[in-house]
Amino acid sequence: MNPSAVALESESLSKKGHPKGLGVLFTTEMWERFNFYGMRALLSLFLVNALAFSDADASIIYGGFLGLSYLTPMLGGYISDRFLGNRNCILLGGFIMSIGQILLFFSGWLYEGSVDTARLVMWLALFVIIIGNGFFKPNISSMVGQLYPKGDNRLDSAFTIFYMGINVGRSSACLFAPSWATRPTKPANRFPPPSNGASSPPAAPCYWAPSSSTT
Repeated sequence: MNPSAVALESESLSKKGHPKGLGVLFTTEMWERFNFYGMRALLSLFLVNALAFSDADASIIYGGFLGLSYLTPMLGGYISDRFLGNRNCILLGGFIMSIGQILLFFSGWLYEGSVDTARLVMWLALFVIIIGNGFFKPNISSMVGQLYPKGDNRLDSAFTIFYMGINVGRSSACLFAPSWATRPTKPANRFPPPSNGASSPPAAPCYWAPSSSTT
């Protein structure tokens, strides 16, 4: 193809604005990061004050949880590439993480009756969130690149917008989580709600629609 024609095509694409799918991915990632960082901010307090772990044990649990959360995306990316695809893995990961957050919520309700039962539910919840994050995290970022044809000048600004969603969600969680933690209620009510579950339904049309409809 003539280089001048490629340049004209790229310039034409850059004037179109961004696909509608970018807004869906922005909102989905913003809510997921709000959920994840809000939960992180309260997890150590919950382990020590509600589940009676020592500070040292809570630190080990917290560090292990984060480490595994950033390790499992390697497996999720492999499964996506070889078997399920990006869209299916994003939906599956969001659904699994929603279950994990609900389990954490119930752990907060159970600890007054039985700390041992609440601890068991907590371990299960963290395991479920780790698995869900492995499916979700690596695939939603790659979806941004799939919204644009090769050589599209809008791609750099698209990733800038997408990462703004991450920063908005993370910053909002850090602002609101302390206020939840200081409320005079049971720890279950201080935990962020499973907002990741609310982020999946509006994202579904983008994930399942043909790629041409999002450009």
